[in-house]
Amino acid sequence: MFNPTPMAPLIPGPTRRVIDESNFRTEFKHCIHTQTQRLNSESAIKSYNGIYHNFILPATGDYAHNFRLHSPYLILGAKDSSTLGVDCVINYIESIAINLNNNTTIIAKVDQVPKVESLAMTQITPDCQNILPLNFFNLPLLTKYILRGNYQISIKFKKLPPTEYELVYDIMFTDDHNYDQTLRKEEFTVIYKGNKAIELTFKNGHVMAKAQGGT
Repeated sequence: MFNPTPMAPLIPGPTRRVIDESNFRTEFKHCIHTQTQRLNSESAIKSYNGIYHNFILPATGDYAHNFRLHSPYLILGAKDSSTLGVDCVINYIESIAINLNNNTTIIAKVDQVPKVESLAMTQITPDCQNILPLNFFNLPLLTKYILRGNYQISIKFKKLPPTEYELVYDIMFTDDHNYDQTLRKEEFTVIYKGNKAIELTFKNGHVMAKAQGGT
C-alpha cells in the first residue's frame, strides 16, 4: 500500500511545480489513515446492452490507490481428480480504463486481462474470489482535488458478465479538511507512470491530462 512520508507544504508561487515518483512523498501531505472503498457492479452506469460499465469515483479521501476487481468464482465441474473448471468476471473483460470527465480523456488503461479457467481443488474455499489488480499507475490519484468533473473507471466487456462483482480500492485521508482547497491555490503537474506516462496538470480546480508516450 502506498504511504507518503510527512510533507513539505506546497509553497504558493507563480512557477508550476512538477511532481513525480521521486518527490511525491515530500511534496504532498502524509495520509493518517486508510479505508477500503467498495463499489458494487450494480452501482455502475451501464450501456443499453450491458457491455459497458462506468463507475464514477466518489470525491472521498485525499488520495485513491490500489484499485482491483473482486469477483466470485463459478464452479463448472471437475476437470480431473485434482482440478476444477471455473469461471469468473475477468474472463469476460476486454479492457478497463480510468478516465477524466465522461470518458473524454483516458488517463490509463488495462487491456490485457488473463483468463482463469481452472483451479486446484485445494484452492477452493466457500468464499474464494478472483482478485484482479488494476495497475493503472504508480502514484495515488488526488481524489478530492478535482473541483469540476470527476474520475471514472470504465469496463468494456466482451459479453455480459455472469455474476455481480466489486470495484475495490484504498482511500487515504490526511485528516486536513482544507487540504483540497490548499492545493487549488497551486498550479502543479503530477507525472504518473503505468502502461504509458501521463501528466495530470492541476490548476484552479481543473485537471488536464497529457500523454507522454507508450512503454
